[in-house]
Amino acid sequence: MAGWAIGRRTNGLTDAMLGKSFTSGRFLRTHILRPTWHFVLPEDLGWMMKLTAPRVHRLMASHNKTIDLAEPELAKASEVIVETLSDGEAMTRTELAAHLAEAGIHATSIRLAHLFIHAELETLICNGPLAGKQHTYILAPPAVRNAAAAMTEDEALAQLARTYIRGHGPSQPADLSWWSSLTLSQSRKAFEFAGLTPLSIEGESYWTDETQIEAELPVAALIPAFDETISYVRKPLDHVRYPGVTPDLARGGGLLFVGGVIGGSWSRKVKAESVEIEVTCHGKLSKKERLAIELEADRYAAFLEAAYELKLVGQFL
Repeated sequence: MAGWAIGRRTNGLTDAMLGKSFTSGRFLRTHILRPTWHFVLPEDLGWMMKLTAPRVHRLMASHNKTIDLAEPELAKASEVIVETLSDGEAMTRTELAAHLAEAGIHATSIRLAHLFIHAELETLICNGPLAGKQHTYILAPPAVRNAAAAMTEDEALAQLARTYIRGHGPSQPADLSWWSSLTLSQSRKAFEFAGLTPLSIEGESYWTDETQIEAELPVAALIPAFDETISYVRKPLDHVRYPGVTPDLARGGGLLFVGGVIGGSWSRKVKAESVEIEVTCHGKLSKKERLAIELEADRYAAFLEAAYELKLVGQFL
């Protein structure tokens, strides 16, 4: 699903091509926002983490307290992880857990995950190439720390706002705040420092930049779980066709968007040489919308380079 978030925004990219780019280090995977995993360019990780890590650490603090994780143990675990990875070899979480146990740090499940998140937020490690289906960890590239030192906080705030607007379209400071974990005050400063242009949309104030272009709204779109689009579906209008509630939207499978609002959900079962795609639609859909869903399924199968079977559940005009 994470790969499809990128594939859905490109033309001709396949999952295999994306995997090669990730393995070569052209982009990284790490905890950086909210907190959850995100893909990020190596040259952007340092300055972004400089802004967001303090906020995410605060969000993690209450969780760490409930699982009896304190700063001394977090710091010691980070030292052990960095020392273990210092020879350049990528290791899985299980392999690193064994080294932590040898150092007297016994952690499993959530506690173990939080030890790694802490080291990621300190910009010490990030995910490395896959080992089969398992993610590995490597030391963060040196360029990450260099990029962090090259920017002031105000410059980083401006860059974050420009980058966010470029990827999300006209937005409000509250959108950036939700997405980045920055305070609303920081987000307002970011918009100001970025020199964004205000505009009014249906009576509400938004900001944009000169690179924005208007794009045609897709008739239908198969959006992956945890997609960036989720950051927008927080208003009643977005749920007029969907019986679920907001906390459920980023869980499990993907979401079907129809005419820019949530129109259902979808899931897939990947086999050796094919993929089964099931789309559940809410409300009645037109023939045009059904055809658009079929084309989306075709795009997804092409991304996987696989044959596919499509099952549509719902009412169609």
